Amino acid sequence: MSWYSAKCVFRHGPMAGDPGRFVYEERVIVLLANDLNEAVRRAEEEAKEYAASLEEVEYTGFVAAYDIGEDEISDVSEVYSILRNSDLETNAFLDRYYDDGTERTQHIGPSN
Repeated sequence: MSWYSAKCVFRHGPMAGDPGRFVYEERVIVLLANDLNEAVRRAEEEAKEYAASLEEVEYTGFVAAYDIGEDEISDVSEVYSILRNSDLETNAFLDRYYDDGTERTQHIGPSN
Protein backbone atom coordinates (compact mmCIF):
# COMPACT_ATOMS: atom_id res chain seq x y z
CA MET A 1 0.00 0.00 0.00
CA SER A 2 1.06 3.56 -0.69
CA TRP A 3 0.12 6.97 0.66
CA TYR A 4 -2.08 9.13 -1.54
CA SER A 5 -3.71 12.49 -1.07
CA ALA A 6 -6.98 13.47 -2.64
CA LYS A 7 -8.55 16.88 -3.12
CA CYS A 8 -12.33 16.97 -3.33
CA VAL A 9 -14.52 20.01 -3.92
CA PHE A 10 -17.74 20.70 -2.01
CA ARG A 11 -20.48 23.28 -2.33
CA HIS A 12 -21.91 24.64 0.89
CA GLY A 13 -25.37 26.15 1.00
CA PRO A 14 -26.10 29.78 0.30
CA MET A 15 -24.32 32.35 2.45
CA ALA A 16 -26.38 33.96 5.19
CA GLY A 17 -27.87 37.20 3.91
CA ASP A 18 -26.82 36.45 0.32
CA PRO A 19 -28.97 33.59 -1.00
CA GLY A 20 -27.46 33.75 -4.49
CA ARG A 21 -23.90 32.95 -3.40
CA PHE A 22 -22.41 29.61 -2.41
CA VAL A 23 -19.22 28.74 -0.55
CA TYR A 24 -16.98 26.21 -2.29
CA GLU A 25 -14.51 24.17 -0.29
CA GLU A 26 -11.39 22.38 -1.49
CA ARG A 27 -10.58 19.66 1.03
CA VAL A 28 -7.42 17.53 0.94
CA ILE A 29 -7.18 14.22 2.79
CA VAL A 30 -4.43 11.59 2.98
CA LEU A 31 -5.14 7.88 2.73
CA LEU A 32 -3.52 4.50 2.19
CA ALA A 33 -4.45 2.62 -0.99
CA ASN A 34 -3.13 -0.13 -3.26
CA ASP A 35 -3.24 2.08 -6.38
CA LEU A 36 -4.55 5.35 -7.77
CA ASN A 37 -7.95 3.90 -8.69
CA GLU A 38 -8.50 2.68 -5.15
CA ALA A 39 -7.38 6.04 -3.78
CA VAL A 40 -9.94 7.85 -5.96
CA ARG A 41 -12.70 5.40 -5.01
CA ARG A 42 -11.96 5.76 -1.30
CA ALA A 43 -11.71 9.54 -1.55
CA GLU A 44 -15.10 9.71 -3.26
CA GLU A 45 -16.65 7.51 -0.57
CA GLU A 46 -15.18 9.71 2.16
CA ALA A 47 -16.32 12.87 0.33
CA LYS A 48 -19.90 11.61 0.21
CA GLU A 49 -19.79 10.75 3.93
CA TYR A 50 -18.31 14.16 4.76
CA ALA A 51 -21.00 16.01 2.78
CA ALA A 52 -23.77 13.89 4.30
CA SER A 53 -22.53 14.71 7.81
CA LEU A 54 -23.07 18.44 7.29
CA GLU A 55 -26.15 20.52 6.54
CA GLU A 56 -26.51 22.02 3.07
CA VAL A 57 -23.24 20.59 1.75
CA GLU A 58 -22.92 18.62 -1.47
CA TYR A 59 -19.98 16.80 -2.97
CA THR A 60 -19.50 18.23 -6.46
CA GLY A 61 -18.01 15.02 -7.86
CA PHE A 62 -14.57 16.59 -8.37
CA VAL A 63 -11.63 14.58 -7.05
CA ALA A 64 -7.94 14.87 -7.89
CA ALA A 65 -5.62 12.27 -6.38
CA TYR A 66 -1.86 12.48 -5.90
CA ASP A 67 0.58 9.62 -5.28
CA ILE A 68 2.71 10.90 -2.40
CA GLY A 69 5.41 8.37 -3.28
CA GLU A 70 6.70 7.86 0.24
CA ASP A 71 6.38 4.89 2.57
CA GLU A 72 5.94 7.19 5.56
CA ILE A 73 4.51 10.66 5.91
CA SER A 74 6.55 12.91 8.17
CA ASP A 75 7.09 16.56 8.95
CA VAL A 76 7.08 18.59 5.69
CA SER A 77 6.13 15.61 3.49
CA GLU A 78 4.68 16.83 0.22
CA VAL A 79 1.10 15.58 0.21
CA TYR A 80 -0.30 17.37 -2.84
CA SER A 81 1.05 19.07 -5.92
CA ILE A 82 -0.45 20.37 -9.14
CA LEU A 83 1.40 21.81 -12.12
CA ARG A 84 -0.16 24.25 -14.60
CA ASN A 85 1.13 25.79 -17.81
CA SER A 86 0.31 29.48 -18.11
CA ASP A 87 1.26 32.61 -20.02
CA LEU A 88 0.30 34.73 -16.99
CA GLU A 89 2.88 36.63 -14.97
CA THR A 90 3.16 35.69 -11.29
CA ASN A 91 0.71 38.20 -9.74
CA ALA A 92 -1.90 37.65 -12.47
CA PHE A 93 -1.55 33.88 -12.08
CA LEU A 94 -1.97 34.06 -8.29
CA ASP A 95 -4.95 36.40 -8.64
CA ARG A 96 -6.65 34.13 -11.15
CA TYR A 97 -6.15 30.78 -9.43
CA TYR A 98 -5.47 31.46 -5.75
CA ASP A 99 -6.23 34.99 -4.60
CA ASP A 100 -9.22 36.51 -6.37
CA GLY A 101 -10.52 38.00 -3.11
CA THR A 102 -13.22 35.43 -2.41
CA GLU A 103 -11.08 32.96 -0.44
CA ARG A 104 -11.78 32.15 3.18
CA THR A 105 -8.29 31.21 4.33
CA GLN A 106 -6.11 31.87 7.32
CA HIS A 107 -3.21 33.13 5.22
CA ILE A 108 -3.03 34.35 1.65
CA GLY A 109 0.01 35.34 -0.32
CA PRO A 110 3.76 35.03 -0.05
CA SER A 111 5.30 34.92 3.41
CA ASN A 112 8.01 37.45 2.56
